[in-house]
Amino acid sequence: MPRNVSRLITELIGLSDRMGWSLADLATELGVDTTTVMHYRSGRRRLTKVMLGRIARRFKEERRIRDLIWNHLITETLEEEGGTPDIVADLPTDVVSALTTYVDRFAQESIHAGRGLYLLSADTSALAQAIVALDRAFERAEVKVCKLRADYMPNAADRRFALAAPLLMVERVEFAKPEIVALLNERANLVRPTIVTSTGPPESTADAYLKRVFLSLTRRIEIPAAVREDTPASPSPTASNHAAS
Repeated sequence: MPRNVSRLITELIGLSDRMGWSLADLATELGVDTTTVMHYRSGRRRLTKVMLGRIARRFKEERRIRDLIWNHLITETLEEEGGTPDIVADLPTDVVSALTTYVDRFAQESIHAGRGLYLLSADTSALAQAIVALDRAFERAEVKVCKLRADYMPNAADRRFALAAPLLMVERVEFAKPEIVALLNERANLVRPTIVTSTGPPESTADAYLKRVFLSLTRRIEIPAAVREDTPASPSPTASNHAAS
């Protein structure tokens, strides 16, 4: 997928496919012509704020779409400001420190037992923000990253890249298809690091082997929900290393 194709558009087209819609149907729902949607899909056209508003209103019941709209706005704002920070500044300080340390020490993590990260939060927006931050940090560090959604069906090329890439990121691993579970297990056997996000702890992983992988080969970083003005502050995040000392 070209780098300038929005993940929001990729997910939106995937959702449309699952609903049995054609590109023309999706275009009608968004009030544009089919060519415009095709341009979004190919990356030849950028999403406007007007189009983001239309998507938000039409798909407001789809949490994944809402999360990606938020994610897109963060990325778009950073690009317009000309900034490419390694770690998004409004993540909690302890989380920023843990993620920054992992990126800085990635070479050692790769060599020593292929240790990865397990990012845990009940706030899916916080998880998406952490992935954006890590993606930008690794890009600046010139580390090639393979990013997959857990509910995605990988093709042969995806599998090859996922197994060969220095780092694999899998979002929302609690929704992992069997093919993604198998891919994660195979990568663990190759002793290569993986970062996953989830709203549930590693102990809740259904696949017994993958659960052992998460507990032994990842460092768990808990990210608290974003603090709202009308809600009390969340406890400080904690990070615990499941890997053997």
